[in-house]
Amino acid sequence: MGNFHCLYLVLLPLCFGFLVYTESREDSGSDAITAVYIVTLKQAPAAHRFEEQLRRRGHHHRHNHHRFHNDSSSGRLNRFHKPRNNSISHPSSGSYISRVHDSLLRRALRGEKYLKLYSYQYLVNGFAVFITPEQANKLSRRREVANIVLDFSVRIATTHTPQFLGLPKGAWTQGGEFETAGEGIVIGLIDTGIDPTHPSFADDASENSYPVPAHFSSVCEVTREFPSGSCDRKLVGARHFAASAITRGIFNSSEDYASPFDGDGHGTHTASVAAGNHGIPVVVAGHHFGNASGMAPRSHIAVYKALYKSFGGFAADVVAGIDQAAQDGVDVISLSTTPNRRPPGMATFFNPIDMALLSGVKAGIFVVQAGNTGPSPKSMSSFSPWIFTVGAASHDRAYSNSIILGNNAIETAKNLSAAGVVFYMDPFRTCEDSFLDDADIMKPNFIAPGNMIWAAWSSLGTDSVEFQGESFAMMSGTSMAAPHIAGLAALIKQKFPHFSPAAIASALSTTAMLYDNRGGPIMAQRAYANPDVNQPPATPFDMGSGFVNATSALLILSKTVERTVSNIAGNETYGISWSAPYGVSVKVTPTQFFIGRGEKQVLTILFNATMNHSVASFGRIGLFGDQGHKLNIPLSVIVKFSYNATSS
Repeated sequence: MGNFHCLYLVLLPLCFGFLVYTESREDSGSDAITAVYIVTLKQAPAAHRFEEQLRRRGHHHRHNHHRFHNDSSSGRLNRFHKPRNNSISHPSSGSYISRVHDSLLRRALRGEKYLKLYSYQYLVNGFAVFITPEQANKLSRRREVANIVLDFSVRIATTHTPQFLGLPKGAWTQGGEFETAGEGIVIGLIDTGIDPTHPSFADDASENSYPVPAHFSSVCEVTREFPSGSCDRKLVGARHFAASAITRGIFNSSEDYASPFDGDGHGTHTASVAAGNHGIPVVVAGHHFGNASGMAPRSHIAVYKALYKSFGGFAADVVAGIDQAAQDGVDVISLSTTPNRRPPGMATFFNPIDMALLSGVKAGIFVVQAGNTGPSPKSMSSFSPWIFTVGAASHDRAYSNSIILGNNAIETAKNLSAAGVVFYMDPFRTCEDSFLDDADIMKPNFIAPGNMIWAAWSSLGTDSVEFQGESFAMMSGTSMAAPHIAGLAALIKQKFPHFSPAAIASALSTTAMLYDNRGGPIMAQRAYANPDVNQPPATPFDMGSGFVNATSALLILSKTVERTVSNIAGNETYGISWSAPYGVSVKVTPTQFFIGRGEKQVLTILFNATMNHSVASFGRIGLFGDQGHKLNIPLSVIVKFSYNATSS
């Protein structure tokens, strides 16, 4: 593995900060200021009632339910998958819950004007409504209402990282390697949308069949930017949510697009990090930077656009996206978002986004979120214990170039026939910082690659001017770290379908690494100025459990190593035999080979653990030549693995 010694909580200038907008629309000529409020009712949401019915009937599969369709999305809906029949009867269809919300509003406000934006039905029983503070006070006094909060704004917080994390010879070695890595798992991304034309999301990258998981059912919105056929068997669902922003009058359709299309670039980037196709060439400004792959290249992607270039996003729209993702049947939710400020209410945990995610986790969805705005004290903005919070770290790839400016410097480039691209990471540019209060919980959960990550970019993405018109971009931050973990969670879910979200989180956390590849401590970046100097060793406040270890997190009990032999004698044919160490089985390939004088031969040795063995055991590989030469390679193995798959 390469060097990941430096912990980057957020690298700049690729940070995202948006102004907090104050609502100012007047209601019917009165002086009252209207705003968007999120109202939660005491009655349990549909997911809780479905789970109870399933338990009574002896079923435990969370996806056996009706599919509801949010009534707030604009644009036509193109049904990509038909809803399945459901044998469970219940009165709480989507239209029924929406009617309940409408009835409550009519009774509480008695003829007054209001605008309901969303009816939340699956993870949260509630709605978002555009009303005055006086109307909000009336609603809060209703016995059906559990909570009412003012809507708040949120912001958006590769080619090589699969190799750096050891996936090709580790987590991907089960079954068909990258051809099956993450198969059958759907990752839902709450972000700025997606560019469906990018080759990272095509469903014809493999000759193998690519069936859509039976547990997932969704639709694709159809607009001018997102025409019919944009979805396929890779991109299996796409919606957008912008009612709160539109109500405020700040939605810019020419930049933000009232569709799932990504006008920013950020959502396309995170989606490809999590589950982009394998082996896509990364070419920027005519230069080749390798071949890209997502962490789970065979997983499916579902997009719920609730974040936008010009203003960020709002909680009412984010909650709608989360609620729809759960209804559709995603297995993993990735959010590269953080609040612009501390969410309103008595406790940070009780904001509508975190409450919706809590219901999602209870329904069996693994949730991962970008961790903070930092690097600085009290910059953590994802506190809830049911959310897997990720900080961003560097990895073993860096770009170092010299630029000499001065007299005749243009002439120098011409003489050298040079052309290049310069990426400058400004350590002094700062983001708005939340500075949330202290919380009695350890965050982040751990760290993952987030520094200088190459990944797909939207064809109309305008977030970074240096990548306009390009198909790939290099970005840094916790926004890049979170989808790494979303993809790895998909691999774990594929291998262990019965694992609960807590079990997936435990597999990731308990196997994390505490040291860098040189055996030294992971170092922490804690200041904007001079971020690469005076770095202290990281503490759990910096890195949580440590740096992700993808292979160990999957409980993979096999390891492949290679050894190269060189022939300094004459031509000879060798046969191979071996004795396995105690507790493992061994397979060596090839078992026979011809090697000429001066040639080399690579031997691939596969170890499969058969039992836990805490002390070293020994074996040997023998090479026997037909000219009488004998060689031997000693083997020494220690097998250590333990895991508790309970959800506690």
